Amino acid sequence: MAGQVDVSFLCCLPYVQLVDAPESSIELLAAPVLRGARYQNRPVYFSDVIVRSDSAYSSFDALAGCVWAYNQETSHSGYNIVCASLLEQGKTLRHFGTMVETGMIYVLYVSEYSLAERQKDE
Repeated sequence: MAGQVDVSFLCCLPYVQLVDAPESSIELLAAPVLRGARYQNRPVYFSDVIVRSDSAYSSFDALAGCVWAYNQETSHSGYNIVCASLLEQGKTLRHFGTMVETGMIYVLYVSEYSLAERQKDE
């Protein structure tokens, strides 16, 4: 039985990639329903753009020419949704002056931030 997994928590992009793979045996068991008003008791997904609280940036357009830090290109919320949003606005990744891949440390930071935000909502 080595190499087999009974249960796993996956983000949506790896799930979609794996479930569409030939001979996939992945089966969706549950989707999280988070607390907080913006979730409206639904399994909905958000990707938030975070800037410093003392920042002058108040819109996505204002970020033109700035440094964009993302966790990794395979991250749906950290990269792909941003790319899709730019395309919807007729823009490309060149909208940002510089892009920096931060890796998993950024994911941990966002998770801690999200936990703090969720606790405020409770």
